[in-house]
Parts: sequence; C-alpha cells; structure tokens
Amino acid sequence: MAIKGLLLLVLIALASTVARSESDDPSGIDPPSDDDDDDDTDDGVGDDDSSLGKGFRRPFGRKDFPANFIFGTASSAYQISRVKFLTWKEMSRCRDGPDGVGCGIRHAVAWPAVEMDERLDGYPSSRVNEAGIRFYNNLIDELLSKGIEPYVTLFHWDLPQVLESDYKGFLNSRIVNDFRDYADLCFRKFGDRVKYWITVNEPWSFSTLGYAHGTFPPNRCSDRSKKDEDEDGVFLDSQKGQIGITLNTDWLEPFNERSKNDQAAAYRSIDFMFGWFMEPLHSGSYPDEMVKRVGKRLPTFSASESRMLIGSFDFIGLNYYTASYAADKHCLISARPSYLTDPCVNVSRVDRYNQGGNKPRDVIRRNYHRDHLKNLSLAIKRDDANVKGYFVWSFLDNFEWVEGYRVRFGIIYVNYEDGSLERLSKNSSNWFKKFLK
Repeated sequence: MAIKGLLLLVLIALASTVARSESDDPSGIDPPSDDDDDDDTDDGVGDDDSSLGKGFRRPFGRKDFPANFIFGTASSAYQISRVKFLTWKEMSRCRDGPDGVGCGIRHAVAWPAVEMDERLDGYPSSRVNEAGIRFYNNLIDELLSKGIEPYVTLFHWDLPQVLESDYKGFLNSRIVNDFRDYADLCFRKFGDRVKYWITVNEPWSFSTLGYAHGTFPPNRCSDRSKKDEDEDGVFLDSQKGQIGITLNTDWLEPFNERSKNDQAAAYRSIDFMFGWFMEPLHSGSYPDEMVKRVGKRLPTFSASESRMLIGSFDFIGLNYYTASYAADKHCLISARPSYLTDPCVNVSRVDRYNQGGNKPRDVIRRNYHRDHLKNLSLAIKRDDANVKGYFVWSFLDNFEWVEGYRVRFGIIYVNYEDGSLERLSKNSSNWFKKFLK
C-alpha cells in the first residue's frame, strides 16, 4: 500500500507541471565562488563557538546526538556510475569506538540496471538482469560487512527507456504497475538485508525540472498526466522493512519582513514546493492554497486514493539546499496557466557553496556542516525535533545532471582531470572523521 500511495503522488503531480518558464535558471546554481580567503588550516571539530550556548560536550561531536542517531552520506546510481563507488577506509569510523557509530549510506538502485528493456509482441516488457542483481547484492553485502546500513532509493530519476518510449513513462498510469513490479523485484532480491527503502527521490525536482521547465529528462514542458484508481501495494512484511519518500524544499523568508503579502507569499511558496507532496500524505488532499489557485486544473484524489495516501510512510527524508526570499506579485491574467505561474511569487535565491576548484578544499562546506549540526543538535535537545539521521550530499564529487562535472558537492574529491579518478579527502571529510570519533 505504501509503495502505491507514495508513487501516486508523483504520477498525479505531473498533471500540473504544464508550461515552459521564461524565468531564471531553475537550477539556482551560481558561478563558482573563490574561497581562497577562507581558513583551511584547521580541520578540527570547531568547539570554540560559544554563541550557541551551553549544552554541548567539549569537543562538539558524535555524543551530542542520541545514541541511535544515524550519520551517513548519499549518492545516486546514475550520478556515480562513471567513478568507482566506495573506499571503505573513508567510512571506517562506523565500527570504531566502544559503542560503535551509527552509520549509513543512501544509494540508489538503477532501475534499468536490474530490469533489461525488451518488447514482446509489440508491448514493453522486461527480464531480470542478473548481472545488475549481482552487483547490488555485492554492494549491500560489502556495506553491511563494514557496519554501514544501506538506505536504498528505488527511483532517482533513471527510468527504463522502453517505458518512456512506449507510453511516456510517468505521464501514464501504466507506470504504477511497472513500478510496483520493479519494487517487488528489489524487495525479493535485497529485502532480507535492506531495511530502509525510499520510493522516489525529490518528486518536486523530477516533476518541475523534467515536466515544467523541461531542463531535465524527459525534457517535457506541456504534458498532462492522467491518473486512475490505484491497486493494493505489495510489501514483504516478513522482512520488517520501512518505506518512506525523500522530499525537498527550500526555506522561504519574506523579502520584506514587514509586508503581510510577502509573508503570505513565503508560506505559499513552501506549500507549492513541500506541501504539494507532504500535505496529501498528512490529510489526503492538496494544500488549500494550491486548491484555490490552481482550481480545476489540479487533479483530485478519489476517496480510496486519499485513504491510501494518509500516513503511507514510515519515515520522511528531507533534502534542503538553501534559503530564499519570497515576494508577492500580481498574477498575470494573460500568463499561460502552469505550475510555474500559479503561486504568483517572485523567488530570489542567494546560493553560496564551496566549489573547491580542482583541489580538495571545501572550507565553506566544512563550516556549514559543523554549524548546521550544532543547530540540529539544539533542535533535538530543546525542541524535541524528531530527527533520526543526517546524510551528507554527497559522498563523492559526481555528475551533477545539467551541470555535468562543473560543480563539486562531494566530501571526497575525485580527480577527473587526468582520468585517474583518484580520490582525496576534503576539509569536510577530515572534519567528519574527527567529529565521529
């Protein structure tokens, strides 16, 4: 039931992503920044910041979090297929210490790697790719042997081409049964060892960038999807696994903090990004602002679909990148209705991230994780925030979609320049090693 309910969100969401935007680059990525002025001489834990008040151990580290809190990194199948996957010494802290350290890695199974495309009697079909199954079995076994818990994403945007060619993939409700069969295959082959499953990574990104802006595959700008009644999902209860979904959102602040219109615009933007997918899982319907502004173009859930959606998750993953400013704007009556124009908000992003250039330096990233984890620790202690783990994006420098290899988000540096794919620890990786001691 959980698989079908969570996938239903993505299928229906595509119905409202229906026009090309004439706005700025949707990736929100600024040109590389020069970080030569940052101090990278010390990769220590950084426990000298008293501004966060009392309550931290000295030095600040792993023990400032609950004993069962999971620390890990993340990757996706398509984005690292060009580099060797893991170096175990870089994650060796997972088994160090008298109590050990809860460690995990979020990685994706490539759907096309485990099911081979083919057509039978003119219809798309698939057969199991035993080589792909063997690869993931070996990967999972090796992770577990090093004390690393696998958190497996079923869909990180790499759809078998035969499904896209035959019926336009996620624009057709036939995808539900195909995805169910694929998920069932993964459960049967890997579920005896994998206990944490993520159905879809960032449905907002997949929907808007792939079907509204048209900048990501499948590069569509004006298609609508049609939904139909869902069927009961399948999950192997005997494996005692958990299923969730990974959503993403920015945090929005009003451009003018004194303007009530801008305050409302900030909340509205979050509704159109995070609430679009989270609210149906909570209440079985879309956020009120979306219903009011999108009107009849917004698909509706049947009563059975709403029941299926409510609470259809064991956990929620949240990817977040930056904060933005939201300013209210008048809706243009002449504008072509689409997801890109419905919110009637101007969003301004100010991103600063650590490129590091062609060298393993990322001081800004190191400082970000240090300061952010201090605040996360405070949120858990003071506000009882129900946060169970923190996964860094990303483990390795990787292929960042339309940006290619121009940007480097990894805590491990990969040498692309001479073809060696040599990997070196960055400042952020060295910091994490000390933090986890």
